[in-house]
Amino acid sequence: MYGYEKDEVVGNTPEILSASGKNDMKLMMNYVKDAFNGISRKFEFWGKRKNGEIFPQEVILNKGTYYGKKVVIATSRDISERKKYEEKIQLNEMRLETMLHLNKMNSSSTKNISKFAIEQSVKITSSKYGYLSFLNADETVLEMYSWSEDAFKDCKIEDKKFIYEVNKTGLWGDTIRHRRPIITNDYENEKLPGRTYPEGHVPITRHLGVPVFEGDKIVALIGVGNKTEPYDESDIKQLTLLMNAVWELLSRKKTEEELNNIHLRLITLFKNISDVVMYETGGKDEFITENIQKMLGYPVESFLYNKVFFNSLIHPAFRNNIESRIKLWYDKENNYNENLKLEYPCKRSDDSYIWIQNNMVKIKSNENNNYILGIIENIDERKKNEESMTKLYEELKDLNINKDKFFSIIAHDLRGPFNNLLGFSKVLQDDLDILSKDEMREYSGYIYTSSRNVYDLVENLLQWSRIQTGRMEYQPIKIDLYEEIFKITELFRSNAIAKKINLINEVNNNLFVYADQNMLHSVLQNLLSNAIKFTNSAGNIILEAESLDDFIEISISDTGIGIKKDDMKKLFRIDIQFTNPGTENEEGTGLGLILCKELIEKNKGVIRVESIHGKGSKFTFSVPKWTTKYFLPHNDTLNG
Repeated sequence: MYGYEKDEVVGNTPEILSASGKNDMKLMMNYVKDAFNGISRKFEFWGKRKNGEIFPQEVILNKGTYYGKKVVIATSRDISERKKYEEKIQLNEMRLETMLHLNKMNSSSTKNISKFAIEQSVKITSSKYGYLSFLNADETVLEMYSWSEDAFKDCKIEDKKFIYEVNKTGLWGDTIRHRRPIITNDYENEKLPGRTYPEGHVPITRHLGVPVFEGDKIVALIGVGNKTEPYDESDIKQLTLLMNAVWELLSRKKTEEELNNIHLRLITLFKNISDVVMYETGGKDEFITENIQKMLGYPVESFLYNKVFFNSLIHPAFRNNIESRIKLWYDKENNYNENLKLEYPCKRSDDSYIWIQNNMVKIKSNENNNYILGIIENIDERKKNEESMTKLYEELKDLNINKDKFFSIIAHDLRGPFNNLLGFSKVLQDDLDILSKDEMREYSGYIYTSSRNVYDLVENLLQWSRIQTGRMEYQPIKIDLYEEIFKITELFRSNAIAKKINLINEVNNNLFVYADQNMLHSVLQNLLSNAIKFTNSAGNIILEAESLDDFIEISISDTGIGIKKDDMKKLFRIDIQFTNPGTENEEGTGLGLILCKELIEKNKGVIRVESIHGKGSKFTFSVPKWTTKYFLPHNDTLNG
């Protein structure tokens, strides 16, 4: 254990085995006396081997006899490994305490964090001196930021420099140039020729420099010096772990400081932009820029620390969805770079609503609490433009659908009548010499009926196409409703007499409407023509009108065949071709009711139908009632 021969030890005092200055020899001798008197003693003892190596032992002293004589029996064992393990545990505990303390320094200044890092570096490596320096972006200039207290006290250099060029430094520069930790355990013998330090500098016996990396860049350098024992890999590891945590904290502090500076500049900027508001909520210092009052009409104080009020302004139709999305986003862990963008109507102080866009980002504070930084933008004008574009798109889509239906109707409805015309005219051409007058009259009648159907269809199609392309102008005037309906009934009187149908006009005098006369005439003509077509002989058709607040409702009811319930859904639709033959096989164009609906809506009215299959139908539509307000110049209604 010690390397001595037996003869070299026997007869000597315990001092020969003791490491000089490491043991209390007076206390040791008292332990020997206690053991001689029967009191066992156990203690730690620093021994020294013959080769001068110092090592720890655990010694146990007990009373005994040797060849009949009272003696003290000492047993000892080398506890070097145990001591190393205990030192490792102590070091880990010290590092853990350091890390815990660092975590509590979120609100500390960069200077205090750096000072703590240096003092802990000195402590965990058992060094006497320590320093911390930062490097510029291209690693050419080193700034000495802080020293340990002993280094600053013992350094006698009067004009201390703080900025150094890396290529002109010694020990400090070696770590940066080699880009790895550098241990110097015998400075005098290991230093390069001609390399020295200024007069008054603290004397260096040992030195350890450890670089701090951010990515592949060296951003800082931590150095310690003059440890009693040689520096080793354990010291490198401890300093690296410590400085990684320190640099992470310093980087976060730097980022927060930059954000705060940007924050202040943004607040100043947003104060002068009326349509954009900046706010912070959920933190200890909530704020919202003053232009919120111009945007929504509420004072700034209404919003501060009052999330309930803020949320109450969301339109009720959007509120639950918006609140749920914010909660889901806010509760999600580690989403500090994931912003949330929401658009919704927000209530102003005058009870009107404007569309806003709320852009939010979640931020972690120094106290590890989360808060929201957001920007509110007035997008009401943009939304209106989007709605206009959407409406225009839908209109264009409908125009395309209508165009396709238009050509489909032309192809389908013109084919039948023209086939009849071609067929009967061919018969007349080929068999004119052998046909009787009655047969010629019959075929001529067929040709007339087909020609009339083609004419009616083309007339309806032309009217409908003029509406779709905007070429049919809406020119409303004051119209005497009774006179207009009288004209229509007289126009169709002969058709009704031919089928023995009674036309009954129950519209009162002195009813005036405000409508386009040509459009109103076309609607009445189509509806009355349909009523005659689908009413059996000896049936009745009644025309009525009822005055409402701002409109007059006109109805045409018949005692005809009525419409099946399933077929009611097909009326007024351009995408469904629906037509039935009349009671005497009269043909229809299939476009009349569609045209009526378009013309009535053009006149700001609506149309509806009631029908019982086998009993008859009633078509009712509305048009604006004439009032004196239409005399007012520049009235919007006059312009359609």
